[in-house]
Amino acid sequence: MPVVPCKQCGTDFYVRPARHNAGKGKYCSRKCAAEAKRIKQTVSCPWCGRHFVKRAGQIYCSRSCAASANHAAHERHGSDERHCIVCEKKFTTGVSSKICSNACLARHRNGNNAGGYSLFEDPWATGEIPPDRYARDLFRMPDIGLGF
Repeated sequence: MPVVPCKQCGTDFYVRPARHNAGKGKYCSRKCAAEAKRIKQTVSCPWCGRHFVKRAGQIYCSRSCAASANHAAHERHGSDERHCIVCEKKFTTGVSSKICSNACLARHRNGNNAGGYSLFEDPWATGEIPPDRYARDLFRMPDIGLGF
């Protein structure tokens, strides 16, 4: 069997004569073949300026440069002062929040639930839903025994 140098890494390896004659025995391993197929683009890191071979979707040379750039971008945006929609206090936030604390969030959720009723209140018993709706509504069907 002929000994052929790898076109990617340069190591010598054995190739079957039929593969060599067909022009297929160029790389010593699948890793070298995949590396040779990959388009290599050398770019400079926008954070540190170091040159590196770019992979798909890669912007920075390392995770530490990406984290540093991301942190600096958040620092530039800063935080603004807002008014809480529940207690009207001023508070500072870095995200788009309208409520200052977990206590105000709980008060906001308890006061603005779907129907405006607490868990144990019955709008049928208080008379807030008129009796003419009983027949049309699927929540409470008319009961002949009770008279409504």
